[in-house]
Amino acid sequence: MEIKLRGDVKGFQTDKKTGLLVPNTYFEDHNTIDSNLHEYLAYKITTNTNNYSLDNLFTTHRVPIIGDSNMDGICHCTVGDGTGINYVFDTDLNAGGDNATSYIEYYAHGEGALTLTGYLLLIYDLTEWDSTKVTAIYASYDINTSVLVGRVFHFYWKITLVGS
Repeated sequence: MEIKLRGDVKGFQTDKKTGLLVPNTYFEDHNTIDSNLHEYLAYKITTNTNNYSLDNLFTTHRVPIIGDSNMDGICHCTVGDGTGINYVFDTDLNAGGDNATSYIEYYAHGEGALTLTGYLLLIYDLTEWDSTKVTAIYASYDINTSVLVGRVFHFYWKITLVGS
């Protein structure tokens, strides 16, 4: 059996006071998946993650905490190889699926002002605030956007496994 991965991303900004969507900030796209993700997701799906509740992986800006997989989540960096990490997002994890597909969802958000030029990375094991300590990059997404003060940036990353 072959496991195929499909990566989808969605992002948008909201007004911090009202919670309303900021016009022209919503986007949907696909992402680049790294080979490290195949092993991780196969492990997660076989370790009873159906209906897994939201589990905080990273807390607010630059404060990583132990989560489901030892400090993994979404961060922003200027270079796609994981160097130049300058922002770690508050990241939550959810997993689920049915007999045909399984998925892992990551939801991240951060308050402006932010300049997100470079890459959003789904990473494993940020053991210290040091980009040389990233154990593995699971997926990456090219980004070029600014988040003004008074806005919140939301990013949803869904990795779906489909068996064939």
